[in-house]
Amino acid sequence: MHKITRRQSLAAGLVSVVAFSASSTASATVGLATGTKLYEHTFLKAKPGLRADLGQFIKANWFPMDQKGVEQGIFTSYWLLEETGENAAWDYVMIVGYPSELGYGDPRTTELFQAIRKAHSEIKINGKGIRELGDFVGNHRLKLVS
Repeated sequence: MHKITRRQSLAAGLVSVVAFSASSTASATVGLATGTKLYEHTFLKAKPGLRADLGQFIKANWFPMDQKGVEQGIFTSYWLLEETGENAAWDYVMIVGYPSELGYGDPRTTELFQAIRKAHSEIKINGKGIRELGDFVGNHRLKLVS
């Protein structure tokens, strides 16, 4: 009888996730996006008692703009992850995939997204905008290495 090592088990799990993601037609926000060269992670911390409102704000405002970015080819994907417990540093991480290693710094990306942002009408959540709901607490740019 062949025993499966922990490493083999983890590898099989990763292959399953990637295979599922590649076969999924649900959304550009699932799994690793084709053509992505860089992921940008933006960490946000909600003001006390406003965590759910911050998440709603991001979905109501950032998702429509990011979807337009995907449609225009300046983003490859986007999704929002929420911390499952209490974390003193952050509550959410917004992840955006880019087809260029320059990410948002790519001049075409910057120009097109500024136009998207300008055309967007902010939707406040319980009368509050992003600055009243939370703070940006970190940003990481991660290059895909393979």
